Amino acid sequence: IQQARGNSERTAVWMENLNGPNLKPDYQSYRHGDALFTVCPWWDGPETREKAKRQLQEDAAKSKATWMWLHHNPPSGTPVAWTGTEAAEDAEALEWIRHFQPDFVFTGHIHNAPFYAKGSWHSRIGKSLIFNAGKQPGPEPTRIVLDLGERHANWHSAKGSERVSW
Repeated sequence: IQQARGNSERTAVWMENLNGPNLKPDYQSYRHGDALFTVCPWWDGPETREKAKRQLQEDAAKSKATWMWLHHNPPSGTPVAWTGTEAAEDAEALEWIRHFQPDFVFTGHIHNAPFYAKGSWHSRIGKSLIFNAGKQPGPEPTRIVLDLGERHANWHSAKGSERVSW
């Protein structure tokens, strides 16, 4: 459920208020070891877009061995954004990834991208690896297992398993 902001932008305000041992709210970052995770919000207009960009600028300045983003929309023009007929548009995500070059970006929104011939569960923009696990019906969700030590990611689905290395 999106709520309107004062300037009529839609946003998931309830996501900004999540907090707990296993819940991280939008517009926050957190550390796990020497990795920095940035939780990027879903945004709908200039005010929330600028707030998200400021968060990325602040996190870019922090020391970290690995930088991972959790970002709602996949970047435009990439296989992880393939809808079956076109690559979905999130030009801001594409620009931010090109500019900030995080190590990894985990996205969603386009649920079937990994299951289409022109789609994929992974893509690369510069040094950044972009992931979209996709969504499948059934008792076990699709998932991506990242192994930073061995430098590979495995995607698991009912379709099988695939690996990408860097």
